[in-house]
Amino acid sequence: PPFYRAPTPEGWTLKLVQIITRHGARTPYTILPNDPTVWYCNFDEVGLPFTSFFPDHYFPSVSASLSASSPPPYDPLQYASPPVPMTTRLYRRRYEQDLEVLKGNCSEGQLTAVGASQHFKLGTQMRQAYVTESKFLSPTLTPSEIYIRSTDVARTIQSASMFMLGMFPVPVTLSPGLVDIIDIHVVEGSGTEYMLPSSSCYAVIEACNKQQETPQWITQYKSMLPLQKYLETQWKITQEEFPWWGGVFNMKESRAFHGIPLPPYMNSSMITQIDNYCNYEITTAYANSTVHTLGIGRFIKVIRDNIQRSASGKAGAKFMMFSGHDITVALVLSALGTFPGTWPPFASHISIELLADQNNKMYVALYYNGEQRSFPGCDQFCPMETVIALMNSVIPTNFKQQCQASPAFNGVPLDNFSKYMCANG
Repeated sequence: PPFYRAPTPEGWTLKLVQIITRHGARTPYTILPNDPTVWYCNFDEVGLPFTSFFPDHYFPSVSASLSASSPPPYDPLQYASPPVPMTTRLYRRRYEQDLEVLKGNCSEGQLTAVGASQHFKLGTQMRQAYVTESKFLSPTLTPSEIYIRSTDVARTIQSASMFMLGMFPVPVTLSPGLVDIIDIHVVEGSGTEYMLPSSSCYAVIEACNKQQETPQWITQYKSMLPLQKYLETQWKITQEEFPWWGGVFNMKESRAFHGIPLPPYMNSSMITQIDNYCNYEITTAYANSTVHTLGIGRFIKVIRDNIQRSASGKAGAKFMMFSGHDITVALVLSALGTFPGTWPPFASHISIELLADQNNKMYVALYYNGEQRSFPGCDQFCPMETVIALMNSVIPTNFKQQCQASPAFNGVPLDNFSKYMCANG
């Protein structure tokens, strides 16, 4: 999705920008039975893209093929210029033929060249907005101005690195052997990762389970059973083997972003039905106040604290990027009362800006995927105090204690939706 921000009002000053993104397009986790698609990934998995100094050469034109023939020998250097040399020897991971889940040289959920390109382009758009037009940031990457945070997942770390490469291109005068090292901050372990729901927070899992037991949810679920039966027949699988609908949704999204068609038996009306159901699931489950507070409230606290720090004039980064997942983006928008009701696509992005008017009164603006969105009860620019109060309402007071479920709850997600969307399964 394209980036957009409204022009800063005359006499106002931009103080802080916080960007929250979903990683770029990736390979699927849900695989069609007997699918001939061959996926080729040519993005270095240790986080160092094989880049040249010319944008047109960053990525190949094709990252996936429908050919069922054996893939050619994998050589990243045929797609791009060699990296800035750090060693005379390189190692790469290569899957054993006929033992991989996906045909080709990609793992499940791996960022592809298409996904890397999305974040590179997003970075160039934000450079135009925050460097060229607003002069908010220095033309060259200045570490004191920038903070980068990612979940500890390869595709989000790589998306962040490509975003920053687009925003601050590598200078052509960089000497051979000279490497500019930029920190991407991560946390270790799902229990401490605040950009996703915690698998140890049973109250969130219980809330999602209860939502799926409501009459409305059950009615929606039953409406999908005829399509499920049809696909089970086409895929020659049992009911127990059928993937969760969110997995089917993201599978068809992965294929669409890479120009890979679905089988003919999956027509447009079926795709619309899957879209509508998955949008219902994520919108309904994430409208729950418990899910807001315990699923993403700790991250909202980080965003709030950054706003208050900047407003008070304390030193710190003024451009902060948080590289996450569809869950991250959807939960932040939902907790702030501005979720549009559709599953966040690859490379979705939120921009939360803090601005000061001529009298140093602070306002907050929020943008999502190319449009400005309003906080509840606000217009284009919302008084900071109103936004802080909204954020305070979803921040946990005692996370560990509040995460305790009712005595009757067994701690088990009801299904894969609760497992993956409410427990970071």
